[in-house]
Amino acid sequence: MSQQHPPSAQDALEQWKKATLTYTTEGRSGNVTYQSTETTFSMWWEYASGDALVIVNIPTEQEWTNRTQLPLEWRDHILAFIAERVVRDRASGRQYSIDENFITVY
Repeated sequence: MSQQHPPSAQDALEQWKKATLTYTTEGRSGNVTYQSTETTFSMWWEYASGDALVIVNIPTEQEWTNRTQLPLEWRDHILAFIAERVVRDRASGRQYSIDENFITVY
């Protein structure tokens, strides 16, 4: 009987190398879509106020596996990838933070 091992950090790294983000805009909001060889999922974004430029609604830990079809162990790394890519693609030079529900770009 073969043993199945949980996905490794190397498995996650291979996902990120191949992953893409696409953006849709509908006025002051839209969607960010993460696509890799294993999954595709969307998150809504909207322009923020105050010091924040944009917020992206992300799956909570409880929602992660059902919404993304990815292991919970990959969540922090995937969200960091998404945040860094959003800044690179849409808000060069900005900073970001990640909490349970949102990526916030400042």
